[in-house]
Amino acid sequence: MGYVKVNVDAAIINGVGTSLGAVISGDDGDILAVGVHCVKAGWKVSLGEAMAARFGVCLAQQLGYRKVMLEGDACNIIEAIQRSKEVPRRDYIGTKCLP
Repeated sequence: MGYVKVNVDAAIINGVGTSLGAVISGDDGDILAVGVHCVKAGWKVSLGEAMAARFGVCLAQQLGYRKVMLEGDACNIIEAIQRSKEVPRRDYIGTKCLP
C-alpha cells in the first residue's frame, strides 16, 4: 500500500459537545477504518476541525499507517498544516482541502 487517505470532520452541537470523525481509506479507495470521538466541550469550529485532523492522523498512526494524505473541508486548518514546519515530512505526503 502506497499511502492512506484520512478524511476528517468535526460536528459541534451547542450545549452538548463536539464529535470528531475520521475515515481512513487505501490508495485504491477501499475503507480501512473509521473512528469517532466525542468530547463534552463547546469548542469553536476552528478548534474542533483542528482536533479532528489531529484525531485522524493519530488514528492512522495507531493503526500502523505512516504515509498519510489528510483531507478535510476546513481549508483554514488544512492550509495551516501545509505551512507548518512542525509536520515530519518523511511520514506525510500531503493535505487536500475539499470544497
